[in-house]
Order: sequence, then structure tokens, then C-alpha cells
Amino acid sequence: MFNSILNNIFGLFLYTFLSRELWTFSICWIIYACHARKSGGIIREIISWSFWRFIARMFLSAYFAHYLYIMLSHVSQKDLPQFQMWWQIHIFTSDIIMTYFFSILFYILIEAPTKEFVNYLTKNDDEESELKSTIVKTFD
Repeated sequence: MFNSILNNIFGLFLYTFLSRELWTFSICWIIYACHARKSGGIIREIISWSFWRFIARMFLSAYFAHYLYIMLSHVSQKDLPQFQMWWQIHIFTSDIIMTYFFSILFYILIEAPTKEFVNYLTKNDDEESELKSTIVKTFD
């Protein structure tokens, strides 16, 4: 009896102690195997879809916009919130909709222009010189 309880406690301890670290390590290994080792097969194909870039940018923008929206909408309330199911569903859906609305605005007005500006500043002049040398060789 005592051994089964001890095993359950030890197993629970291991699961609690290692679950997040092992999950993080497994995700990191998938990314490393697909990117650095150029292996992964179908998983690499799925991760390489350009659709994921859009989703990642929207989630990053939502991460930045969500805290600001919550602070502006919920902290400035004068009345205590009502804890009724339909009211909570209403608040949750409006929070999600407004957060993604602000995240799209954040991406369009801040993130995309900043990304283009950084790309413009770090543009490689070797590509232009290589193109010019190719044109010159063509006409020589």
C-alpha cells in the first residue's frame, strides 16, 4: 500500500517538475530538427507554410495590444463586474474582437512600416552590384 502511494507521489512529482520543461524541449527539438538539420518531412512542410507567418504576426500584435485594451476597458470601470454567464461571454467575446482589431491596427500602423524601414536600412548593396555586373557582362 505504501509503495503504491509513494510511486504515485513520485510520479506526480516527476510529472509536475518536468512536464513544462520536456514540452518546451520537445518543441525546441522540432524547430531545430526542421530548420538546422533540414529534416522533418511533412512536419517541416507544415511549419514552412507562409500562413503561419501571418498568424504569428497577429498573435504578437495581439499580445502587445491585449494588455493595453484590458487596462483601458476593465480597470476604468466604476461598477463592480457582474458574474453572470451571459455577461461573461459578452465581455470575453468583445475583448477578443477588440484585441484583434487593435492588433491589426498595431500591425498596419507600427509593425509593418518598421519592418520595411529596417529592411530598407539593412538592404545589401552586393545584390545591386551583382546585378550591375551581370548587366555589364551581358552587353560586353
